[in-house]
Amino acid sequence: MGDKKSIFLPQWDYITTGEFDCATLFALPIYMLTGNVRIAFGVANVINIALWAVVIWKLLDRVGARKETRLLAMVAIFTLYDFGMLAYTNMMFIFGGQYVYKALLPILFVYVLLGKKEKKASVLEKALLLIYFVLLFINSISSGIYVFLSGIIPVVICEIMYRLRKGTDDALKYRTVMIIATVAVAFIGNVICLIVGIRPNTGNMTYTTEYLEHFIAVFNDLIKLYNPFAYKGGRTVSPAGIAICCRWAIVFISFIGMIKIPRAFGISWNKSEKSKEIDDADRFEVMLISIFTWNFLLLFVTNSTARYHLIGAIPLMLVSMTVLEKWSDKYNQFVKNGVYALVAVFILVVNVVSFTKSLPEYFARYKDFYEFDMDYCGDLIEVLDEYEANNLFVLNGSQLCELMKVMDKDHIYEVYNTDLNTIVNYDYYITERDRSAFSDKNIFAIHEKDIDKMPTFIHENYVAIGKVDTYSLYYSDSNAFDGISLIANGFETIDLAITPGYVTEGIVDEKGYLHCDSSGIKLTSAIIKAPCSFEYELKYEAEDNHNTLEVYCNGELVSTNQLEAGSTNCVLSFDKKGKYKFVVTKESEGNLVIKEMVFRG
Repeated sequence: MGDKKSIFLPQWDYITTGEFDCATLFALPIYMLTGNVRIAFGVANVINIALWAVVIWKLLDRVGARKETRLLAMVAIFTLYDFGMLAYTNMMFIFGGQYVYKALLPILFVYVLLGKKEKKASVLEKALLLIYFVLLFINSISSGIYVFLSGIIPVVICEIMYRLRKGTDDALKYRTVMIIATVAVAFIGNVICLIVGIRPNTGNMTYTTEYLEHFIAVFNDLIKLYNPFAYKGGRTVSPAGIAICCRWAIVFISFIGMIKIPRAFGISWNKSEKSKEIDDADRFEVMLISIFTWNFLLLFVTNSTARYHLIGAIPLMLVSMTVLEKWSDKYNQFVKNGVYALVAVFILVVNVVSFTKSLPEYFARYKDFYEFDMDYCGDLIEVLDEYEANNLFVLNGSQLCELMKVMDKDHIYEVYNTDLNTIVNYDYYITERDRSAFSDKNIFAIHEKDIDKMPTFIHENYVAIGKVDTYSLYYSDSNAFDGISLIANGFETIDLAITPGYVTEGIVDEKGYLHCDSSGIKLTSAIIKAPCSFEYELKYEAEDNHNTLEVYCNGELVSTNQLEAGSTNCVLSFDKKGKYKFVVTKESEGNLVIKEMVFRG
């Protein structure tokens, strides 16, 4: 994004989101200023932690929580529960922070709705209101309806139920305006999301008749968020054993807010509650427990994994802290202080052991992802330049490709997956999987642990040229790879006979050309979606005129063309959008060589 100076990247392969409603939001301008991606994300994470601290403090202050409760809630949320790539700490406050705003937005929405229209807002309150709508807009573009569906709707339902119970109040107009503005901003963001083609992954429905087992599985995912199973096989009276006990204590404390579930969505179960005046503290608890309950139910009927519970788990933690405060208020100051001190000790133990034990163990386990020698990155670039090769293929090694793409913008780095027998490329430009991005001269890098997986074609067509670090390097001056069949507006793309989805009959040489010497259907292309008008060029060599190219659009034959001997190509133009298929048929015994299929969008 920084290199292209745009958050919208043409022909980017979006997997789940647009990737800019996370730590990238602040990291991007910092990266553009410093050119250092590590500094950029480090500073961005500090900014996000500060933002969370302010929101938690202001929200709990708005409902009258004591300072001790506010501080306890902050440290509970900032605790280092787990360092996994898709786990709590990584998803929230370090590295990419993919959920840092997804989990914050519903809480900010509650804060906004608890504002008073007759009270003059402070500069900070106005800033938080602006931040809420800006983040909601950005999130809706990047992640679509996900946060609105998971965290905003339950709060709106609460407000509707309160209206049905109590009718109007002093802040009715203010909250109505805020809800309408929220829906409008989310709607506009979602429309833009569709226009730019991000297509967020919102998951599928779950079909099961084992309701109890499925409920337990979803509940276990919620527990896994706190990673109470961090250390296995240790003695109870040991640092690890004590840390596990403290983790389970935090799980219990974080879950005591579940006693408020009967009040979810503002539903009244007894007459005394129906006549009770609704204050900010009441709205706070009901709205936040509704977010948890709603999100849990959504995950019960869709797909559940630990990180998906973040949107509901953090509101539950905030409710639990206020429940803890109300319970401790029944006792004298000594008991109050003792309860808060005990919870603080639990949190301190978890953080100390996580930082001194869990973090080093995590980095040791994923050393290949996080530790690298900058010198060997430079060595790889030197080898590519020496052999005038534009691209490096890595056998099954996505981490090296991801690193080199950050380090070097002048060469193409792709993964060759031996399970799929093709080029793969996740969270990057789709067009860089295409043959048009590859040079004929290329190098394969194979890690020492993958040597036994080396494909036969490398033995036959590549020459060993040495090693860099733990990678053996192999060179060839011909390139028969293509990872995708693609028609893209404004791009020239190339298909070969070996392109995924193609069906061929004949012999494919080291360049990916198809040699045919018998009659019959020799090549049937993949079904290729054309989003725009395009030009198609088939490059070939033919000994006679008894060869035809047929073109189908949406299943209908739209063009039949003879491939004449003496010509080297057949060029066709198509204005109609649709799904295209190209079929080459040979009607004689003369030789036919099908070279490349070129698409110009």
